[in-house]
Amino acid sequence: MEFHHIGLAVENIKDYYNKYLKLFGFNELTPIKILETQKVQIAYAINASGVKIELIEALDETSPSTKVLKRKNGGLYHLGFTSQEFMKDVELLKNRGFRVISLGEDVAFLLAPTMELYEIIED
Repeated sequence: MEFHHIGLAVENIKDYYNKYLKLFGFNELTPIKILETQKVQIAYAINASGVKIELIEALDETSPSTKVLKRKNGGLYHLGFTSQEFMKDVELLKNRGFRVISLGEDVAFLLAPTMELYEIIED
């Protein structure tokens, strides 16, 4: 697995990007993409070194990211990794005590024994 991004739950993607991330050299914002199955819209802020921060905005109150916004007023949501052996890596993490929260064809969310959320994306 390889590190891909840090996911942040935010109230509004464009506002957060313009207000905070531009200050830290994130000069690119990808087009906003709606993920209906996860009830969110996302965009990546990218700096000159290629570091990605995924900004996650809930589409409605039933979105999982809404809980993060209410509990912590936004902030760190998950760490994202890509995998060339998707199901093998999901099984490896399960065997290490991770709990599958959501499993799709090419993306999985797992909760670590220490309660951090990880996203695994098939590469």
